[in-house]
Amino acid sequence: MKLDAYVRKGFTPNSPSPCLMDWLETWYHERAEANLRPNSRRSYENAIVRLNRIAGARRINSLGHKDMADIQDGLKCYSPKTATITWSVLKNALEAARDENLIRRNPAKMVRPVSASSSSLKVNPPSLPDDG
Repeated sequence: MKLDAYVRKGFTPNSPSPCLMDWLETWYHERAEANLRPNSRRSYENAIVRLNRIAGARRINSLGHKDMADIQDGLKCYSPKTATITWSVLKNALEAARDENLIRRNPAKMVRPVSASSSSLKVNPPSLPDDG
């Protein structure tokens, strides 16, 4: 069972690169969780759920510019703060994967950080009646 988990997570020489969802789980539980306060833990856990929904099945060694753009597009429906936190979690997890030599470079650093468009969040003010 332990060997299967290592293969799935990409920690054996002949295993394929782990899927993003597997790496996020490993990274969170083995590196990030212990250093976080309870509210931050919940934020990270929610960010991981969002990232898994958008791109969890993709292999981390094949993530590229297009994948990062797809993830950014998937985060556009969230508030700017939520999108920023989620992007930060992704960037930190992929940086840890780079440190573990699972990927050569962090693809999240190759693109500009996610930003919500202010036009999609603005509410049009109600029309005022004409005085004429």
